[in-house]
Amino acid sequence: MKHLLNLSLALSVVLIAACTKDAVTEDQPNKDCLTAYTYDADISMIINNNCVSCHSGVQPPRLTNYSEVINSIERVKARAITEKTMPESKPLSDSDIEKLNCWINQNTPEN
Repeated sequence: MKHLLNLSLALSVVLIAACTKDAVTEDQPNKDCLTAYTYDADISMIINNNCVSCHSGVQPPRLTNYSEVINSIERVKARAITEKTMPESKPLSDSDIEKLNCWINQNTPEN
């Protein structure tokens, strides 16, 4: 019985630790987001330079304009910010990740 109690306690600690959140990907404003970013002025350049070469036709999702990016924003956030698996050639720079994350946390303004 004591062994089962210790095992339950250890499992609880592991589960609680697994539930901690990464501050960069929070859906709360980042304390370092002192600049207001917009799609037109800031984000479109990141998307065009890093995503559109693959995501402009055959390879879903299409990311050629604001509406398409917004329609796929959760996927973009997961792959480019959280998992850092896109673009496939190399992850976005820390600066571009921060801009994209701030923009998302600022409710993705277009202009």
